[in-house]
Amino acid sequence: MFRRDRKLFLKTYKALVPAVRRLSLKEHQGISLLKQANIPVAPFGVARNADELYEEARKIGGKDLVVKAQVLTGGRGKGYFESGLEGGVQLVFS
Repeated sequence: MFRRDRKLFLKTYKALVPAVRRLSLKEHQGISLLKQANIPVAPFGVARNADELYEEARKIGGKDLVVKAQVLTGGRGKGYFESGLEGGVQLVFS
């Protein structure tokens, strides 16, 4: 009897316990993994300063770009730029 109850408890427990996030990736790391698996992704680059940003933008091409701060905090509104720009996502129109 206890064996059956234990099995039922374990099945119920697994269904009720919320999922635990065990893998922390920044967006560009996840996109790199998709790209390595030959899954189509939008063009992207990683830059740590304005010079690198300019070079990555030149490689990607196009007129308009999105610049995103990368953080592992989760949720919206957590990223920021050291330059003082408000918000972790900036649109660049040329």
